[in-house]
Amino acid sequence: MLKKNLLLKKGDFVEVKTVNGTIKKGTIVSFEERTVVISVGVDCYLVKKSELEKQNFRIPPFKKKV
Repeated sequence: MLKKNLLLKKGDFVEVKTVNGTIKKGTIVSFEERTVVISVGVDCYLVKKSELEKQNFRIPPFKKKV
């Protein structure tokens, strides 16, 4: 688990509540505009950025792909 108030990056391991309400431990795969995708084995889950911010993690700015 990472220290709190740390800037997250791809590959970091987090434990957080997903959009469907379950708690999952997984590796960050990508950052989207309002969500983060985490991977747990072969399954992927969406997490609201606000859930990570509640745990005092900092989120990198979203770079829109053109």
